[in-house]
Amino acid sequence: MTEGILTLGDLVEQFDIFRHYDKLIAYVGMEDVNTEPFTKEPVRFDCFMVVLVNRGEMRLFITYEERRVIAGDLLLLTPRTLIFLIAKSDDFSGVCIFLDPMVFSHSILSRIGQRPMPFTVNQSQLLLISLDKQNHEALLHTMLALSRHIVLPGAHQEKILSSLADAIIFQMLDRLLG
Repeated sequence: MTEGILTLGDLVEQFDIFRHYDKLIAYVGMEDVNTEPFTKEPVRFDCFMVVLVNRGEMRLFITYEERRVIAGDLLLLTPRTLIFLIAKSDDFSGVCIFLDPMVFSHSILSRIGQRPMPFTVNQSQLLLISLDKQNHEALLHTMLALSRHIVLPGAHQEKILSSLADAIIFQMLDRLLG
């Protein structure tokens, strides 16, 4: 951990996250990880964090504002955004993808070039979007496919993961840009 900021590598090592690729992309089923450390003190990650809530709700303190996320919500946190977990319901279920800024930036620059973005990459921000059932299912399917390919090494693993990360990012951007 450097200056109170968790890198993706720190996260993988400290929380025993086995679904990661070269510490550039990581997948977490949120019911599978111990979230207690995030209720003790605020934390910043040095990566993008994409959370899709499947069931229940969670209350977070994000950059000094309390937020409530519920089933169907998609949450995107940019690097260095301050987060603190206040509480989550007993039935909470969600999936989370952590993306190294290099992966995220490469995807954005290679696909949309100079198109205006609804956020800036080097400023801590959060985007919260409520998805309809169809968009939620489509994004969940892509995130689960990414999780499967993380643990399936092969000759084309890096290309497959890159394509799936691109798909996740662009499904989010489609919702943001309308």
